Amino acid sequence: MSAALMTFRVDQLASGIYHLIRDGEVIYIGASANLLQRIYSWIGMARAGYQSRWYFDRIAIYPTPIADLAVTELEHIQHYRPTLNHSGLTMT
Repeated sequence: MSAALMTFRVDQLASGIYHLIRDGEVIYIGASANLLQRIYSWIGMARAGYQSRWYFDRIAIYPTPIADLAVTELEHIQHYRPTLNHSGLTMT
C-alpha cells in the first residue's frame, strides 16, 4: 500500500476541513463543524451514485478548530483552486 496511515484522537475530528479528490486532483474543499458526519454523508452520496461530476476516490481531512474553519477553508480553496468550489466558503 502506498497511502500513509494517519491516526487521530476522536476529539480531534470534531471539526475540520476536507478535500474530495479524484485521480489525485482536489476537486472540492469543504469545512464542517461535525467533520465525521459530513464525511459519512459524502461517502453515502458516492455509494448512491450521486452526480458523476462529484465522483471522488479519496478524502483528505485536516482537523481544524471551529474558530479557524472559515479562514483555513478559504486558504485551502485559494491554494488548490478546486473545480467544484465556485463561491468561496462552504461551511456546513
